[in-house]
Amino acid sequence: MGNVIGLSCPSCGGTLNVLEGVKNVDCPFCGSGFILSSKIGAERYYVEPELRDYKKRISIVSGKTDFSDLDLFFVPIIKVRAEIFGWFYAFKGGKRKTVYEETYTATGRRVKKARTIIEGRERIKKSVNVLRETIIYPIENMPMGLSRIELNGLKLLPYDDEKIHRFGSVLDLPSSIEYYMKMGLDKLINDITDKYKEFDEFYSHLEPVSPHMIIIYYPIAFARFPDGFLSYDIVNDRVLIKKFQEKKKRKNLPLTKILPPAVLTLSVVSIFSRLAAFILFLAMIPLFLGGESGD
Repeated sequence: MGNVIGLSCPSCGGTLNVLEGVKNVDCPFCGSGFILSSKIGAERYYVEPELRDYKKRISIVSGKTDFSDLDLFFVPIIKVRAEIFGWFYAFKGGKRKTVYEETYTATGRRVKKARTIIEGRERIKKSVNVLRETIIYPIENMPMGLSRIELNGLKLLPYDDEKIHRFGSVLDLPSSIEYYMKMGLDKLINDITDKYKEFDEFYSHLEPVSPHMIIIYYPIAFARFPDGFLSYDIVNDRVLIKKFQEKKKRKNLPLTKILPPAVLTLSVVSIFSRLAAFILFLAMIPLFLGGESGD
């Protein structure tokens, strides 16, 4: 089976999956037909889940069995690669100074002309010809910890919609393929120039050459609980992100935290005054008893 190319329909914008080498394409969404004159779009692949009994594994690592929801999603991860070619100049710092130069007019009269120069200026001039690659995570509205996934060494299989849906659901791209291609190429250029943008002046002319993009659909188990959620990598068998509400432990607070100091002072005074009265009463009992026996 050849590579599967993902591209957008030029009429309705729907995402199409086309086998590499196919020229005549019919859109299943709007019925439009068109011919591919060159290779466009992005190659699509998927990674098959290694851990089949992921529900049991998630119960073990979370210590919970009260799932409110448990789903397996194939999440798109995009790789964009291109050769960046061009140049840039950057200038920073320096002190402006006016200098005067003597010159002569057409009539032979000597005059002085002012010219501004900058002394002590840091100048950087670079030519660029590098091969760069970047990764984009299009699904941003769900906290899954995708940046922790190790993509090197994966066994990539040509995209097969039927096989993928046997395992779980597919989260497709929120925007067009062309949008993410442009985002990736901009990111490749910005990774080169960002550290020079703080300079006082910056000029550049950088172009991506032979851009290439692939979409990898990676299986993630996402479990929801009454008090949180957990995202699990079922290829490498590890937790990607876990968030649960912390249970607040009750502490034995000192008495000063429960009662205000003034109330606490009055309470202590009241206790001691009652205790003193009781002791005085006990001390007077023999006097009363002695008086009765004398009569």
